[in-house]
Amino acid sequence: MEAFNFTAQDLDGFFDDSSRMSDLFTWIETEFASQGKLVCQFVINGKKLSEKEELDLAPQPISMALKIKVLVQSEQELVIDVMESWILALPELETFIDNHLLKNPDRQSASFIDDILQLNHQQESFVESLMSLKRPLKRLNVNMSGWDSLEKALHHYVLQCVKAVESKNFVLLLQAVEYDGCEVFNKWKHQLSLAVEEVKNFKSEPPRAVLDLSSLRKVGSG
Repeated sequence: MEAFNFTAQDLDGFFDDSSRMSDLFTWIETEFASQGKLVCQFVINGKKLSEKEELDLAPQPISMALKIKVLVQSEQELVIDVMESWILALPELETFIDNHLLKNPDRQSASFIDDILQLNHQQESFVESLMSLKRPLKRLNVNMSGWDSLEKALHHYVLQCVKAVESKNFVLLLQAVEYDGCEVFNKWKHQLSLAVEEVKNFKSEPPRAVLDLSSLRKVGSG
């Protein structure tokens, strides 16, 4: 993770009075994207912004930003971090299925229902994460020929789970997670492991070392 700091004085003359914080956010994100880096977080006047706070701040005048700090990470590093996190999490998901669902004798209890909801949430997060990875992996020249069949298997499995939960057919749900779920998670762990090695070996052009304020074009009216 890298941090870049600048002040309102650094922006003097680049923005006019009609500019908003959204203009600043957009420019910074675009500038770093051209360097192969992703903005992870903005820190405005010493306050770290959540995504919601960033949206709330977007319509505010840019003059309110006296000190700006930007935390960035290279796309390559971020993609590796995400995939390695899932490589560790998928076996934990299998253990959760085994210990909390398959071994729970009371399938009408509140704890069992809570475990099902937690499993569904984790599975949805995994699907969303995979979808967000596809575009950057293509930019990093990763061989994704094996993804289509695994995506179909994952989609089929998740659909089985959704239908079983909606019909409250917990026998069908447990069959799906025990046989289809564990198998598809194992295959995805292997696929992600291969992708991690490809991304680590990817050689890109060295990015510019610093944020170049001189390239900022004036935005806003006037």
